[in-house]
Amino acid sequence: MTFRLSAAAENDLTDIYLFGRKVFGLRQTEAYYDSLIRTFDLLSEFPTLGRIRYEVESPAYMHPFKSHLIFYLRDDNGITILRIRHASENWSEAESDS
Repeated sequence: MTFRLSAAAENDLTDIYLFGRKVFGLRQTEAYYDSLIRTFDLLSEFPTLGRIRYEVESPAYMHPFKSHLIFYLRDDNGITILRIRHASENWSEAESDS
């Protein structure tokens, strides 16, 4: 199975990388980013690892990853990552804004 990123998820991933690089440095940011991508691969292979969340606009799966929450949808070809939000955010509002 494969994963795809929505435009919003691509923006989230870029923001996570840039913020991490500024605050934590290149090595730690690269390790976090690589681990996040491996988690996307894992979710594409085992899409039911996440819990379905009905409180977002269109019910989506959510899986925690360190300081972030990964929101995604399942389909016949794998998963689509909708958003990658920081766990401290009011993610239900942030998700409905996407």
